[in-house]
Amino acid sequence: MQSVPCYLCGDKGALLYQGMKDRHFAAPGEWGFRKCSNPECGLVWLDPMPAEQEIGGFYENFYTHDSARSQTGGLSFAAQAGRFAVKQINSIVKSLIAGRQSSRQINLMFLGEKTPGKLLEIGCGSGERLARLKKLGWQAEGQDIDPKAVGHARERFGLEVHCGDVCTLALPGDSFDAIIMNHVIEHLPDPGKVLAECHRLLKRGGTLVLTTPNTASYGHNHFQSAWLGLDPPRHLYLFSRTALSVVARKNGFQDYSIETTPARAQSFATGSYEIRRTGRHALNLKPHPRAEWAGLVFQIRAHRAHSRNPDSGEECVLKAVKSA
Repeated sequence: MQSVPCYLCGDKGALLYQGMKDRHFAAPGEWGFRKCSNPECGLVWLDPMPAEQEIGGFYENFYTHDSARSQTGGLSFAAQAGRFAVKQINSIVKSLIAGRQSSRQINLMFLGEKTPGKLLEIGCGSGERLARLKKLGWQAEGQDIDPKAVGHARERFGLEVHCGDVCTLALPGDSFDAIIMNHVIEHLPDPGKVLAECHRLLKRGGTLVLTTPNTASYGHNHFQSAWLGLDPPRHLYLFSRTALSVVARKNGFQDYSIETTPARAQSFATGSYEIRRTGRHALNLKPHPRAEWAGLVFQIRAHRAHSRNPDSGEECVLKAVKSA
């Protein structure tokens, strides 16, 4: 579908990028992005927009189907040594810039210190995060539309995972203490509908936590069309703090906060460097050591940028509470 208007405010938008290819799985087609011209919105969306019935085809080889495979066997001794050095230095750097704690918080969707209750993860994939939260005491349930990922989560971790669109599963309302969505909202053809369903499913005082790439990030500004967070054609809508605020308010959440974090800037940068260098980035393979080194340096730069501009983190984090 060509030139759809802004999903949030109806603005025609301005062309941001065009002629882009799928950089991860080589799905056919050329894609672009438009950006809403309304300063009180600023949503970015895929243009052309794939028809909803075609979207599933872009996930046939998605990385949640397999664990990351090592490239170590094909690397020289020097490259293997370089990868080992990156790992050790990365540990030191994260300790110095408090990145380790930040990474743990975002990996647990900021629930690590919260009193456990009943939890739903929308788009839980293969279930690794949900399994960690279950070990922390959460009564954990998951949802995903991918039968392969759902099967993996059930068989490997013994998790209760619902397969299908969360809006049609007819789960009981007012039943969850927390709902989490990690890099899910950008994939949804109707993100507002899913947020409204989250509001219905939460108990009074329950919390929604979601993360999504930040279009106002230091990384997007630096890498432009090579930024990993774009991911055409799977990312349909991309948000800044402003756009995320609009969609939250429109769908029932009045008590919310939105911040940005550079905690995972290294991962964004490593992929972006590979896209810039080769036009591709295999999400289920370890990156080349040169890209890992560059990503480590970028992590330091991203933290410095975030200290000057709190809006510049690679990811937006929405924390919203269903009002009592």
